[in-house]
Amino acid sequence: MYLLLAIGLTLGSCDLSSADEQIYWESGRLKAEGRMIDGKEEGPWKEYYESGEKRAELNFKDGLREGHVTVFWPNGRKKGEGD
Repeated sequence: MYLLLAIGLTLGSCDLSSADEQIYWESGRLKAEGRMIDGKEEGPWKEYYESGEKRAELNFKDGLREGHVTVFWPNGRKKGEGD
């Protein structure tokens, strides 16, 4: 009984509308990571090439890209950036 109460209290205090998200390539390598709130991308995200190198650092607000973006070549060198 106490275990069920403890589980209920823990679940009750969790915010199920937001979560850290990781998306993977079919190969199993990380494709993108960031936070989802109410099913939409929110805040800073990172995207990766299938090789594992970082592809981009970008920001989202309500599921739409917003703000500064930095893009990288597959070799890891900066390709460009902008707002």
